[in-house]
Amino acid sequence: MQPFPGWTPEDPLIIQLLHKDQYPGETLSRLIGDAVERNRWMALQKEAQTEHLISNTSPFISSPAPEEPFETYREQTPATAMEPSTPPPAKPGRRLPELPSTGIVGMLKDMVWDFWFFISSAIFLKNLVALILLGGVSFLLLNASLNWYTHHGQSVEVQDYRGMSFREAKRKARARSFDVVVNDSVYIVGKAQNTILDQIPKPASRIKKNRNIYLTISSGTPPEVPLPNLVGGNDDYEQYSKKLSRLGINASIKTREFNADLEDNTILYLIYDGQRISAADLKRGVNVPKGSTIDFVVSIRNTGTVDIPNLVCLTYEEAAFLLRSSQLVVGSVFARARLPQGCLFTNKSLSL
Repeated sequence: MQPFPGWTPEDPLIIQLLHKDQYPGETLSRLIGDAVERNRWMALQKEAQTEHLISNTSPFISSPAPEEPFETYREQTPATAMEPSTPPPAKPGRRLPELPSTGIVGMLKDMVWDFWFFISSAIFLKNLVALILLGGVSFLLLNASLNWYTHHGQSVEVQDYRGMSFREAKRKARARSFDVVVNDSVYIVGKAQNTILDQIPKPASRIKKNRNIYLTISSGTPPEVPLPNLVGGNDDYEQYSKKLSRLGINASIKTREFNADLEDNTILYLIYDGQRISAADLKRGVNVPKGSTIDFVVSIRNTGTVDIPNLVCLTYEEAAFLLRSSQLVVGSVFARARLPQGCLFTNKSLSL
């Protein structure tokens, strides 16, 4: 088979065979069969010639060997040489020897046969069984080790630690083989420092031992909160006090002052820790601790009557200043009594 080159669909010989409705595989099979029979015929002819020479020269053989079988074989050989030889029967369970397949269909056929004989071989089946056993044993060992490490099926109910101090909650958690971790701290007015406000997992949950319980505790240091400005309608006491309440700051009215130009409950200024805070101060930024109390001085428009301050024994300038603070004005002085210099006798001496 070595002299035959590789056949492709573009070869002229392939094209001629297809035109004559002959398949290249069959033609190649016949050529190989002819070559095999030719070699056998030449071997038999050579053997016959050798036997003929031996029979003619041997002194022990008196008559020549009959030549009929040889002549008969020579006459029958050309007729049978062109017939394709029948391959010997294959042993059970083995693939029959075939000629190389041509074309895509032949290649796919060879690939399917090769794959089938590979997966049906004893070596493959042994390795497959060993792999399945190894995987099963590994799965059982891994499952057993995970159950041992994670304490599968062993859980303990979580106690309610809210309202306890951190020290007490830590002691009770360790009694149940738990660890506590402070996750966050929040300042709440009226709550003692280090009081448990919330917990994860929630109470009555079931978790495994040696797990962490995350706690939220109350902080003892209040955070600084910026006070809102008085612009944009914030000068109304009701609205401003609601904003302070959302920030955790208390508000109270300390006093009311008459002001005919402003609406009632308009904030005039604030007082914190004895210090007066004006609208300009709030614009620059004022921070107070959360939970503080801010006092307010608000306006009042309609009072009806005003209490007259006591002006006895005050100087004229002091009395005028005090009257202006009460939204009153100084009238005319009707009489001056002989009293110590600078001391007024009675309030009636002023026209209000």
